[in-house]
Amino acid sequence: MSRPIKYLVVASLCGCVAHVFFSVILAATTSALYQHRMVNLRLLDEQTETQSEVVGSFLLDTINDSAKPVVTIVGSSFSWGLPFVEEDTFGYHLEGELQDRYNTVNASVIGDSPQGSMQTLCAFERLDVRAAVLFIEVNLANYWSGGPVFQTWATSSEHCADAYTSRGRGGTGTDNPEIFRTPFRYLSFFLKNPFGLGHLKTLFDERTENVRHERDFDLNRLPDNYFPTTAEFDEHLEVHRQNITDLGKTARISADRVILAISPFAEDGLGLSRFTWGEIEPQLNTLYELCLQNPDVDCFYPQAALTQAHFMDVAHLNLHGHKRYAKLLAEFIAGP
Repeated sequence: MSRPIKYLVVASLCGCVAHVFFSVILAATTSALYQHRMVNLRLLDEQTETQSEVVGSFLLDTINDSAKPVVTIVGSSFSWGLPFVEEDTFGYHLEGELQDRYNTVNASVIGDSPQGSMQTLCAFERLDVRAAVLFIEVNLANYWSGGPVFQTWATSSEHCADAYTSRGRGGTGTDNPEIFRTPFRYLSFFLKNPFGLGHLKTLFDERTENVRHERDFDLNRLPDNYFPTTAEFDEHLEVHRQNITDLGKTARISADRVILAISPFAEDGLGLSRFTWGEIEPQLNTLYELCLQNPDVDCFYPQAALTQAHFMDVAHLNLHGHKRYAKLLAEFIAGP
């Protein structure tokens, strides 16, 4: 073997060893960073297999390895806590409100629809992850469009296998659960991405800027066009009903208790939109009534217990609101 080829072989071996070494370090670092709230998946540029690997690693790392019962939150930006740091969100406050009897894990994804939430629930099932309580956000702003989560109901296992084997969080990345069952849950993610340091920057929560003063007790009347009209809502009524039913049935496979939460909205926050509270409130009430018809779930709808002072805009809580919501949810979980 010539000297240049020897150098090339040695350099390649050294590069492989260095990649594995740094992948282990990055996997351990990521695991330490994300113990309560999942990384913002939007930062991963909709790479479905990459998303699946991150979700699978997170669920096993925070739920299956937990020494306490776990309350897991599945939702969109409302539940994720946009734009706050993890420690300022209701998911984080909830653990203290429950007097540390539970660990809380936030598996929400900013902008998620019913289809996205179902993908997360499929990942639960395929990885055999089980929570004591599964909190699933039902948000009017996200749930009115996109069609049904399943075309027909047979069994969750069949649907998760058929609908998500080739895409999404319940798909390719969770086809082989053993890739996650290592001492370093995120190892597969970093091994498959040679530029691991760049991905660590992506995985780092870019929304951790200090926004305590900027967003505290402030209601921004944001223009908003993502609510359905009354006619659009009525047209999709059976879709709403089926989505709530399917989400509840699938979630019950992976949890001892399922809570469907109808997301509250700020009445005054509709000021610059084309809607009035008289159009939105009946739709929220209808979603709550549909939820109450589902025997697989408990329904949480604290709209009346929140005021304008708890919101920073029409669809998101401010810092005071997150604390208030955590207290209300803890009381609901604890029961009368």
